[in-house]
Amino acid sequence: MPLYGVDSNVRPMISNFRHELRKIVQAQDDIEATAISYPLAEKLKNEPDAIDAVPIILELMEQHPTFDFGVPGPLVHFVERFYQHGYEDMLCVSFTRRPALHTVMMMHRLINGSTGEMKRKYIEILGTALSRPEIEQVVRNCADHYYRYHTQKT
Repeated sequence: MPLYGVDSNVRPMISNFRHELRKIVQAQDDIEATAISYPLAEKLKNEPDAIDAVPIILELMEQHPTFDFGVPGPLVHFVERFYQHGYEDMLCVSFTRRPALHTVMMMHRLINGSTGEMKRKYIEILGTALSRPEIEQVVRNCADHYYRYHTQKT
């Protein structure tokens, strides 16, 4: 069963979307991956249940933690459209399960837009990646960079 309980039989758009996402990580190079990502993100914007694609995108990032999805890329821009509409919790769940380079960057961006207790919560979640040996070193290094940035700043 897919993560987050999204039933792809009920939502055909989601089933097709999973297939299209796989094409991104199978691309031969960054140019091809970007050429697939932009129209896919644009198409999703018009879907009434577009927020259902957010956990699937995060799941893909977990499965390919060092893949270059862009800086930040069309998928991140799409996901961040749901800021203050549930995206934050989805990111925290994904990050806790399996940080990736892009989710580290997304957590940093989320921290930048937060204040008070929520900012402290997101910084704490970011810091959890530092002591997880199963996480790729490059992901931990990136998390460490942003964690130090935010903890020295606050």
